[in-house]
Amino acid sequence: MEAGQSAAFRQEKADLDRASKETMKSLELLTKVSLESNKLESHESMKTMEEMIKAALNEEKLELEDKAIRTKATEKAADIDKEKQIKMADLIMKQ
Repeated sequence: MEAGQSAAFRQEKADLDRASKETMKSLELLTKVSLESNKLESHESMKTMEEMIKAALNEEKLELEDKAIRTKATEKAADIDKEKQIKMADLIMKQ
């Protein structure tokens, strides 16, 4: 009887050990999957941040270009106005 109980105990212990190993293996796999998932999310997050930064820089560049164009247009308009005034003065002086 004792030998039968001992064999049953050993079998139960072996089953528990096997289940414990399987659980540990599952946890290891879940951890790996979770880490890879976090890496991917982090990578996607970085891509999104890079895209946002690029968009902001492009917008800044466009604003600077717009300001430069406006400045040149204002300067050109002032030059044209000066030329117009000079020609008007010349016409008045010729009369």
